[in-house]
Amino acid sequence: MKILPFKESDAKAVAELSNVNSTAFQYQRVTPSFLKRMCLRSDYRMFVAKEPGQLLGFCGAKYKKGDTAELGPICVRTELRAHGIGRVLVNRIFEELEPTECSRVIVKVKSSNSEGLKFFRSMGFNKMADCTCGGAPAVVMEYLH
Repeated sequence: MKILPFKESDAKAVAELSNVNSTAFQYQRVTPSFLKRMCLRSDYRMFVAKEPGQLLGFCGAKYKKGDTAELGPICVRTELRAHGIGRVLVNRIFEELEPTECSRVIVKVKSSNSEGLKFFRSMGFNKMADCTCGGAPAVVMEYLH
């Protein structure tokens, strides 16, 4: 498995994986052109986990001004979850933060996404507040980097 920066050529596969799992995300329908625009932003990074010929997962983060980054979206193919791919992707985002002043990472997780909540708790994130995400009840979780 390789963790690589998102490239335009990844957009279609990332959009497809995102849309298959859209109930977990804030945005219900993601297009390749939306992903390309997001990844052109200077304050956003996305990484993909790949094996030859297959996208395994992806993770993005928006770097806010000051000391905070917002993680998301993150997704791993359903059949490959609980094999460490999500952990490797999040750790790659953390590596990207090391040379910055960012000491805090937040993520919004829908309350119905028990698998996601468990994953982020296992990564050291703690519940900060209740919120909504895509109109659904959610929690904001925080990791102090």
